[in-house]
Amino acid sequence: MRYFILKFLISLIFFVINLYASLCIADVFLEMDASQTPASYGWMIFIYMLSYFYVRLMTHRMVTVNAAILSLKANFFSFAIILIIIALAKLNDTTSRAIVCIFYLLNNANALWSYYLKKIFFQWEYFRQPVFVICDNQGLKNVRTWFAKGNPFGYDIKGIVNTDLLSPNMVMQTID
Repeated sequence: MRYFILKFLISLIFFVINLYASLCIADVFLEMDASQTPASYGWMIFIYMLSYFYVRLMTHRMVTVNAAILSLKANFFSFAIILIIIALAKLNDTTSRAIVCIFYLLNNANALWSYYLKKIFFQWEYFRQPVFVICDNQGLKNVRTWFAKGNPFGYDIKGIVNTDLLSPNMVMQTID
C-alpha cells in the first residue's frame, strides 16, 4: 500500500507540474489567451492516471526499463484518447492541441524522473521491504548482485535458502 501511495503521489505531482509547464511553454510560443488555465485542462490528468492504472504502473514494482516502456504506452494511449475526446466533444475552440502535445511530450520523461525519485525514497527504511529468498546456486549469485544493500528496488534480504545445498524437507523446515 505504501508503494501505491508513493507511485500515485509521484505521478500526480509530475502530471500537475507537466500541465503547468505545458501552459507556460505554450504561452511563451503561442501567446495563449487568459481562458487557458490549468483547471480547464485538469481532466487530462484524470485520463493519464486512468491509463497508468490500466497498464498497472501504479500497483506493481517493476524493473525501470519495463516501467519506462509501459509509461510510454500509457502516455500514447492517453494522448490518443484525449485527441478523440477533443474531436468527439467538439472542444477544438476551447482546447489547444499544442498544450495537449506539449503535455504528452513532457509526460514521456516521467519514467526517468520517477526512477530517480524512487531511488531516493527507497533509501528510507519506511519504504523498504524485507524478503526471504529461496534459490539455487545460480540464482544466489544474481540475488546477491541485484539485491545488495541499498539496492534501488526497495527490498532487503532477511534470509536466503539455497536449494542446491538442502533437501526439499530441509528447505521446508528452514522456511518454517
